[in-house]
Amino acid sequence: MVVVLAVVVYLLVIPTSQKNEDLLGRLVIGRSSAPGVPSKPSGSQAVPPSTSTFGPVKQAAKGHPGQTGIYEREWDVTASAPPEAGLILEYLPDDSSAAATEAVVRQKVLSKAPTSNGETSSAPKRFAIPGVAGATAVSYALTDAATKKPAGFSYATDFRSGRAVVDELMVTTSASRSTAAAIEDAQAEHALLLREAPGFSLSPTRYPTVASIVFVIIALLVVLAAYFGPELAVSARDRQRAHREAKHQEQIRSQYRARGRRAVARHRAPAWRQRQGARR
Repeated sequence: MVVVLAVVVYLLVIPTSQKNEDLLGRLVIGRSSAPGVPSKPSGSQAVPPSTSTFGPVKQAAKGHPGQTGIYEREWDVTASAPPEAGLILEYLPDDSSAAATEAVVRQKVLSKAPTSNGETSSAPKRFAIPGVAGATAVSYALTDAATKKPAGFSYATDFRSGRAVVDELMVTTSASRSTAAAIEDAQAEHALLLREAPGFSLSPTRYPTVASIVFVIIALLVVLAAYFGPELAVSARDRQRAHREAKHQEQIRSQYRARGRRAVARHRAPAWRQRQGARR
């Protein structure tokens, strides 16, 4: 009972929980397949969900701040020109919030052609992402607004996996349309979520080492006291009883000896008669 109580108290007192949005980086792929971009991301950061332009994300951040987060990762050669790729992950407190967010993303992002300085986009062309159920993906041909020459292609993908909604925009300078890189990124991200998302928490429970050691030592002392205490108490009580009994017996013997001395003294001859007998 003492051990069970100690475990319960430990779980109530020692563990701590604190939101850490940087943990979302574990749910985002570290390398993009976009042609021409470096393998190392040019930027990775957690974004406050309260700044999101999507209503469901802002509502989730108000109601469940410890379970809502946004994380983005980018790959580019320069900050102002393609090729580039950017992936954003929105992590919601439940599946329904994630579904609502995905619907808004498709309405606001995928339904509109991406715009950039000096370029125009063609009508979207859909393509499939094998192995990623419910994914939406479109590509756009880019044209230089001044020269009217082809400038490359952009690819936008979106899918939901449980509580996570993932969006990626990839811009290339390729002369021909190729969806392979966008498909590869989406598949890699989907596989990562299937592997890491179960059991993931933005506010993980931690067990401080020093506090845990101190608690274990105290709990061990309490357990030992509970286990050996009754036996030691009974042993101490028996020793006290034995000591009192021995003392009582000693008092009885002392009284007996005293009575014996008095009895002998009453029957002993006076000292002057003992001296007379000695002289004769």
